[in-house]
Amino acid sequence: MAMYTNLYCSNCRKSISGGYIRSGFQSGIGLPFLKCDNCGTLNVTGKRPFKELSALRKFAFWAYAVVKGVLIGGALGMLVFTIFALIVNDALFETIYHKSFVLFFVIYFIYLFVKENIKSIQIIEKANNDKNYTLYAFNG
Repeated sequence: MAMYTNLYCSNCRKSISGGYIRSGFQSGIGLPFLKCDNCGTLNVTGKRPFKELSALRKFAFWAYAVVKGVLIGGALGMLVFTIFALIVNDALFETIYHKSFVLFFVIYFIYLFVKENIKSIQIIEKANNDKNYTLYAFNG
């Protein structure tokens, strides 16, 4: 279960996370520091760039994306199939297309979550390499 926390500057107590951010299973990936916009202090976040994670954490990171894609894609695939099956009401449709609908949605959502994770990793790695420890590093 995810929790949301607000990170504050250790010097001036201003919010440095731009509000509440997710802290949970996948929250270990990120910038190790965030710079306060108010006073310029570098604050430790407890996060690390992807390349600094252990092999087990990397595997868990990707496994989570795949499992999430399977669960959400499978559920939506079943929902869409059920709606179409009710509309068409054809036994041939149910036997031929059932697995195709579910498989399409599963593959599509795995693709979306993996693509999203790759983009996040690239943004974090670039910001960390450039020593850009501001929230603005995530805007492209």
